[in-house]
Amino acid sequence: MWGVDAQPDKVTFSTSAAILNLSLEDEVLSLELRTRDKLLIDSWEVDVGERVARIGLQNGERVYGFGDKRAAMDQRGQKSISSIATRSRASQIKATRACPFT
Repeated sequence: MWGVDAQPDKVTFSTSAAILNLSLEDEVLSLELRTRDKLLIDSWEVDVGERVARIGLQNGERVYGFGDKRAAMDQRGQKSISSIATRSRASQIKATRACPFT
């Protein structure tokens, strides 16, 4: 069973397994994902104008990784900038290719 509730600036998709809320305000897309009894993603915002994504973390949640960035193992509170250069511009921009097999 699934459903869609569409409002002018908000859409809710629901299934028996999960509920996804999407809303748009001032070029910021917000996402919330939950099961019937647990919050999975509380606050994930994508600022379309700035091309920036922000994820709200719960107390104790940690973030690891960000590809080949050489910094602290736990990236909580850090800002990571990732960009990809197309093959035609790769010689002009210092960047690591996203996929070495292309």
